[in-house]
Amino acid sequence: DAVRLLVLSSFALIAAIGASSAHAGSIVVGRSGPTNGCTVPSIQAAINRANGFGGYNVILVTDDVANEVYRENLNLTNLRSDLRLEIIGGFNNCRDLTPTAFGKASIYGGGTNAPVMNIGGQIDLKLSGLWMEGGTQGIEWNGRGRIELNGVTINNNDEDGIRVTGQGVQASRLAISGNVTVSNHLGNGINFPPAGEGAHLEIRGAGNSL
Repeated sequence: DAVRLLVLSSFALIAAIGASSAHAGSIVVGRSGPTNGCTVPSIQAAINRANGFGGYNVILVTDDVANEVYRENLNLTNLRSDLRLEIIGGFNNCRDLTPTAFGKASIYGGGTNAPVMNIGGQIDLKLSGLWMEGGTQGIEWNGRGRIELNGVTINNNDEDGIRVTGQGVQASRLAISGNVTVSNHLGNGINFPPAGEGAHLEIRGAGNSL
């Protein structure tokens, strides 16, 4: 029994270490500063930091911001070719990273006549747990690579929800992989302009409303 207890205790310790280190090395976005676990105060600053590192980077976006809304127009252009980026929202604060009841970080891009998220050039990007609203587009992508959306809402933008302009044969792949909502735009939900080349849409998973 003592041996069994030791083994179970060891498994519990391993599980605890795994849980505490699951987000180790991530860039955590919030306004409360490094002493409270926040790496940077804005999503754009996190993107810039990740681009400086290169390789695989995870950005965790908390609700530790004024009125729980990030008022940003994000620029992801001319990024490093080796950058693989994952942006995940829906965390309460930087210190313990508990999930919020809403489950999404809100980004409002209004007032600037620009997309909420502008993407250009080569990209390898996964977005999860985000709500994007108020831009000319929710996402404007003029480039190549792959973008995957999971648990993302793109709502109430002035023109299209998502606009993808490919650059080259089989150059751009937009993957919708579950619980994605694109709605209430003056233009199209998802738009692939004729001028683009090689843009592809991949839809899978449940709970999508496009």
